[in-house]
Amino acid sequence: MGGAIIGFVGNTKKRLTKGVLWFTLAGISFIIMGLLPSDRNNLWYFLALQVPAGIGYMATNGLFISIVQQAYPAEQTGRVMSISMSLTSLASPIGLIFAGPAAEKLGIPALLIISGASILLGNIFCLKLPKVKQLDYIKIKTNAGSFSDENID
Repeated sequence: MGGAIIGFVGNTKKRLTKGVLWFTLAGISFIIMGLLPSDRNNLWYFLALQVPAGIGYMATNGLFISIVQQAYPAEQTGRVMSISMSLTSLASPIGLIFAGPAAEKLGIPALLIISGASILLGNIFCLKLPKVKQLDYIKIKTNAGSFSDENID
């Protein structure tokens, strides 16, 4: 749903800022999930809050991929995306190594609140970095229109 929303309403202006705002939606959802009282009646609220969190994450991911595709020449895009996705995939097991013991000591609600607050703080930090903000005004470096029949085997 996040990708579809970006596809329908997204444009090429200020994609990084929009991505950070979408990811903020995920952070807020995590905080609210952590604040819910732990009883059966709140399970449906918890599950419902996962929808905006997922939409926020996927919208951010779609915008990030489009920024990478414009930031690098077409012949380098595959390698950059491969490295980026490998590092992202590597973060999951490393995060779980720390999340398991943290959840046992602090509890899952506290871990959700910490995760959501970390996302919000990271987003604020991201928007304050001048080099990162420059990504909103990146020039297209792809040469997608330069292929001819000679390049096709």
